Amino acid sequence: LHLNLPKQWFIHFYLGFFLQNLFTIVMFNLPGRYNLTPVLSFINEHTRQPDQQSFNCAVIVTLLFFTQSIRRSYECIFIEKSNGKAMMQLSHYLVGIIFYITISISAWIGSTGLFLRNQHNPFKNITIYEIIKSMSPVQKLFIFIFFASSYAQYTYHKHLASLPKYTLPSKPKDSPLLFKLCACPHYFMEIIIYLSALLINYHDSNKLSLPLLTGFIWVCVNLTVAAEQSWLWYTRKF
Repeated sequence: LHLNLPKQWFIHFYLGFFLQNLFTIVMFNLPGRYNLTPVLSFINEHTRQPDQQSFNCAVIVTLLFFTQSIRRSYECIFIEKSNGKAMMQLSHYLVGIIFYITISISAWIGSTGLFLRNQHNPFKNITIYEIIKSMSPVQKLFIFIFFASSYAQYTYHKHLASLPKYTLPSKPKDSPLLFKLCACPHYFMEIIIYLSALLINYHDSNKLSLPLLTGFIWVCVNLTVAAEQSWLWYTRKF
């Protein structure tokens, strides 16, 4: 698929990410939430993934992804500079849309069997404080790492947006230290963000979630290739 689309449409990735997580939260809070049962039954039947995730873990990872989707949508609209001439391939666009929708589903897919058997709404009758309190110290550590990496990525995106065109990110004296150590620290933070979500899930059951692991591997491969391309461009340009 070699049809090109405006690169500004990157925002569709994060809006889709946001809407998918919002849909999940809303559907489990509506009085008619059990109308979602056929969808859960379909997912449970076709993934055949054994229950390996508690309700609390499903809630916290969904909410973490929800905050990530809000932040990235905000950055795309209010911080990142748009270039009307920049383009991306249709295949890239479609893969991005599919990734962000499926990674949202992967946050709770390990609990579909529990949802179906108990008809339990994990988003009600419990506070975020109680959920976090119930988690292990290691899970709390990775929640902290998730937010720390998210904030770091936000500062790196602000730094990149503040640079004049064709400026080496590490050149200004006030550049964040990590820009002087690697080509694309904002990509590195993205990898840490998804690694944190994967490990929060892992320490809930001592089993790796295949959907989250697949998403994490995709992020690593995709952003490593993108970082290498940026590095090659920097070496040619500067």
